[in-house]
Amino acid sequence: MSGERLPSPEEIATQIQIIRDQIAELQGLAAQIESRLRSVQAAKDTIEALEKEGGGETLFPADPDLNVLVRAKPVETGKAIVLLGLNIYATLDKAKAVEVLSKKEAALKKSLESIKAEIEKLAKMHDQQLQLLQMISLQQSQARGQQGGGSGKPAG
Repeated sequence: MSGERLPSPEEIATQIQIIRDQIAELQGLAAQIESRLRSVQAAKDTIEALEKEGGGETLFPADPDLNVLVRAKPVETGKAIVLLGLNIYATLDKAKAVEVLSKKEAALKKSLESIKAEIEKLAKMHDQQLQLLQMISLQQSQARGQQGGGSGKPAG
């Protein structure tokens, strides 16, 4: 026997629950990033559509989930007002606006990949802890079975 003590089933169950909570938190974060990514992609699509329309009437989203579209004609056809960050907006020509949005899109994709990799790592840890819990439970039930059978020798 090695000097290493196996964790108790209760300790493993606690670890499993912690891992599950972390996975759930990361899945929520991934969903938020996916939503932001769709928003950035929709903004890029709108700018590119405006360029194709040549400044004519077009549909603009009235909300992030595209529940309502508004038909409108842009006042300034060669420019877009883009969020740079920290509630700072800038009026940029369309090419620069698309460039800024493409950089945001790339950063969001990178964050999403990182989060998904972390979720995958935690899922593997979860599975390992679950297997360990099953192994310890099996060993304990086998040990109880052997103790219950007795050795046939009288005590004393």
